[in-house]
Amino acid sequence: EFIIPIFLIVIALFAAGISLYIYKNKKVDISVIDSSTQLIDTQTLPLKTSTSTASSTSFTSEGKVLVVARQVLEVLASRNYQKLEELVSPDGLSMSLYPQLDFKVNLIAKTDVSLIPTDTKTYLWGYTDGKGDPINLTRSQFVTTSIYDGSVDYLKAPEVAINKKLGSGNSQNTIDEDVDGRIYVAFYFSEVDPKNEGHDWTTLYLIFDYVQGEYKLRGIAKDNWTI
Repeated sequence: EFIIPIFLIVIALFAAGISLYIYKNKKVDISVIDSSTQLIDTQTLPLKTSTSTASSTSFTSEGKVLVVARQVLEVLASRNYQKLEELVSPDGLSMSLYPQLDFKVNLIAKTDVSLIPTDTKTYLWGYTDGKGDPINLTRSQFVTTSIYDGSVDYLKAPEVAINKKLGSGNSQNTIDEDVDGRIYVAFYFSEVDPKNEGHDWTTLYLIFDYVQGEYKLRGIAKDNWTI
């Protein structure tokens, strides 16, 4: 009659031993998984944070206009006037060699932007600094020699600002007044080549209209070191 109770005690002890073993092993496994998961989260957190920040910024007004501004720089660098036309305001495109912009002077209709390379007519774009010689160039020549000649990659500009003038020279800068409430982006190099001691500083201004929820290029103006 003592055999059954002893047998039950043995079974109970055996079961308790198995439970303890499983508990210990399970505890170790959970610890390993938690540690591994934490390591992965720590490693990927900067990427997730960066992606999240970029996503949220892109929906702000400043984020949107910066995206379009960079697209404009890319098409100017590649001389893709067909794509440039798509980015231009329905009111057309105006350009200036100096940081003053009259939107009625040398206005290029939106539908004519893609024709810039084939337009052989010369236009008066202003006068040279110092001598005051007239600047008579075709639209294509003006873009490639005076606005975006390729010597400076504005996409790599160290300083970029929205609705703020960057750089200061002898030319009167009336951009704030001329844009008449429009938003503009400034791409600025305080110097291009250190050996020039800042005498080659340059700023490119892109001015935008807000059209049906999108930013469209309305004007381009330059500012540089002048004698």
